[in-house]
Amino acid sequence: MAGSDRRSSAALGEVLAARRGDVEPLFGTDYPNRSFVAAVLAGHIPGRVLAAGSPPVRCVITTGSPYAFLAGEATGAFVGRVLSRLSVEGDVKLVLPPGQELPVPLPEGAEEVGRVQFAFPAAPPARERTEIPDGFSLEPIDSALFGRLAWNVALDVFGDAEKFVEHGYGFCLTYRGEVAAEAYSVVGGGVSEPGVHTSPAFRGRGLQKVLLHRLLEEAERRGHRTVLSCDTSTHATIALARGLGMSREITYRAVRMPASERNIG
Repeated sequence: MAGSDRRSSAALGEVLAARRGDVEPLFGTDYPNRSFVAAVLAGHIPGRVLAAGSPPVRCVITTGSPYAFLAGEATGAFVGRVLSRLSVEGDVKLVLPPGQELPVPLPEGAEEVGRVQFAFPAAPPARERTEIPDGFSLEPIDSALFGRLAWNVALDVFGDAEKFVEHGYGFCLTYRGEVAAEAYSVVGGGVSEPGVHTSPAFRGRGLQKVLLHRLLEEAERRGHRTVLSCDTSTHATIALARGLGMSREITYRAVRMPASERNIG
């Protein structure tokens, strides 16, 4: 009976930590934002792993950040169920594998956005030394400094300072004791993906570039491969990535799924 074939089912089931390795093959080595996927599968950052089929043939991974990741056989029934679930979680982007078309119509209020991921070529170019601007201090983010970060995305991704210190790393530029800019990396599967934020009062001073260079140095020291991703409409980040010599590019799509008003409590 077709109804008894679990491989064709759109039903979503939670994958327990001990079985999460079963879904990893669905996410290839070139899957975008792979550091997030690998970090959730390893339990290094909070997230849920939902899959269908036995063994799993399709999967979605949700994180504490506003991103979720789809892989495997993207049937219309499965993707429709995933989008329905995401509609209750607020403004979230569902990342699709490169080349994947959305097999269902966009839900009301949702939009499809272009994404691009940058990486260095096999032989990364030499980088010029970036100097810390006068008056600023560079500080590694420890558990105490984590609590002072202005960008709540880091807390969303890692959940708490303990997980960040154990599984991530980052740096801040402070000015007279105030956090002016902050950067951290999500690490998973040997891949490091940085996020950078500058407080509005300190923008236009090149602080992001200083922090990205420091993160790149730390990634190299730890043996991690760095990628940088953004929406294709984020021209400043694209220019920054190319300026760093990140010439390998992967383009893909994501669905921005806003919260449904009827589900907002």
